[in-house]
Amino acid sequence: MADGKVAVRHSHHPDGAAIVYNADEWAAFMAGAKSGEFDF
Repeated sequence: MADGKVAVRHSHHPDGAAIVYNADEWAAFMAGAKSGEFDF
């Protein structure tokens, strides 16, 4: 998004609602994902 926000949708429901994260929230999520914090 142009304002630095990231919109995410569930891949199995592409027409569903989007969750919108600001830049700090997205950076925290990406850091956690990269460090193995989540069990995907």
